[in-house]
Amino acid sequence: MLHSLFRLVRLVLGGAAPAKATSSASGSAPSPVPDAALEALLREEFDRCRYFKPEARERVIRSWIKGESLIRSGAKLSPEQKKALGLNPRMLITQGMVDVLSSEGLKLSDPKTAFSEPAIGARLRLSRIETVQKSLKYGAREFKWRAANDGDDCAWCKKNTGKTFGRDILEQVARQCTCEPHCRGFIEPLFDDLR
Repeated sequence: MLHSLFRLVRLVLGGAAPAKATSSASGSAPSPVPDAALEALLREEFDRCRYFKPEARERVIRSWIKGESLIRSGAKLSPEQKKALGLNPRMLITQGMVDVLSSEGLKLSDPKTAFSEPAIGARLRLSRIETVQKSLKYGAREFKWRAANDGDDCAWCKKNTGKTFGRDILEQVARQCTCEPHCRGFIEPLFDDLR
């Protein structure tokens, strides 16, 4: 995974800024993913996500890429079926969700969030890549790491918030950040003429 991320970072840093795609975390169908860089990041995030059955990951990834929603696919489960699975009987849960979610994904307070977390993680990673790319273009040579400070930061993010890094900041984050379900930290470019 890291090797492909490093290749992707080099590709993006050497090429044009990728086009943005939008998504919806509310349960409606996501927008199609038109961008190869974003698709690669999305695949990596889904591959490391524990909320999906391994045999169903490719189906979930394809549905995101095509802009289809699996949340509403299949028949709605009855309250009895939901109770048997240990789920809140008042939640809208479909058979399509049960078919692709792992036991860990079904244990989430709202299992529908499992479908948006990898996409959010991919978009945050793409945003960090674009920040470094654009900042290098305008002369930044150093970058500060900023943790989200939301209580879910990993030890590395907490320890390194405010620390200055060079051009390798993306690789450092990819190699050492262990935030779950994804890293929410951001990169602050440092420009010599603004110090």
